[in-house]
Amino acid sequence: MANITPLYLDTSAAVKLFLPEEKGSEELKDFLQSSKPYSLVSSSLLQVEIQSVLRRLSRMQISSEDLLSLENLASQLLKHVIQKPITEKVMEDAIHILKHSNISGRLRSLDSLHFATFLSFTFLFPYTTLITSDTSLFQLAVEHNLKVFNPEDNVKIN
Repeated sequence: MANITPLYLDTSAAVKLFLPEEKGSEELKDFLQSSKPYSLVSSSLLQVEIQSVLRRLSRMQISSEDLLSLENLASQLLKHVIQKPITEKVMEDAIHILKHSNISGRLRSLDSLHFATFLSFTFLFPYTTLITSDTSLFQLAVEHNLKVFNPEDNVKIN
């Protein structure tokens, strides 16, 4: 029986799976194809952030038909992602990350929540890979010597 590889999607990566014109979308699809069998995992925060992306798109010059299609694609994606709730432990870890990280980039609160959730997966499955196009999250993974893939730059570490 083959091992299933957990792949953690942050929002910057997840949108590439329903917005094909996003930079790195093809690279992400190729990466997923080469990672089979895999399981997509994330924080429950992903649901809120995807709704934010869809809201932003609805304010642009996009047809209601196209928006409905994107909403359906996003909904299908979320059905295939195992989502971990934001627990008190995740919150504590996110605060710790914000206070003690040495990365040079700007670290936002939502990024620290995603990274804390990713870390909780790595405690159970040490071979979990973070998929992100966010520079801060990428730097955090490198700082912690964890597996990470940036589809926009097609860069994989570990």
